[in-house]
Amino acid sequence: MKKIIIIIAALCCAALCFDAIAEDSTSTSKLTILRGDSGKNLSDMNLSLYSATSDFGISGVNVGEAVKFTAPNAGWKLIGIEVMGWSGFNNTTQTFPSDRNFLIEIRDKDYNLLYKFADEQNNYFLSTTPPTGFSAIEIPALPVTGDFYVVFY
Repeated sequence: MKKIIIIIAALCCAALCFDAIAEDSTSTSKLTILRGDSGKNLSDMNLSLYSATSDFGISGVNVGEAVKFTAPNAGWKLIGIEVMGWSGFNNTTQTFPSDRNFLIEIRDKDYNLLYKFADEQNNYFLSTTPPTGFSAIEIPALPVTGDFYVVFY
């Protein structure tokens, strides 16, 4: 149970450390990076592990962590997000942690679902050290206008 809570805590922490990547519709080689941390340098951020299960018990597994972004202009398309996460693997054993699924949703300002993606954590967050970098998750080009949310479960 402790291992599951650590994994959930690490994944929930990832939800607070999003970047959104998008391409400008006028040029396919021009990327705009939106920062969900108000533009602070990653080394200046207070990255605290958080587990929704500590606040909500087992029901916390169904709680998503959301980060709000604003599209910089009309015609802007979201093409990926970057997530900081860790699977809990610390190289003290020769086996990898059990794979757990995670889910990412993109929602508009009215919380309508625009895109949903699910995969296994070890494909993105398998590292021998706690989170030190971001894993990129590509999504199909998604036109976004105004405010939108990236939700991590």
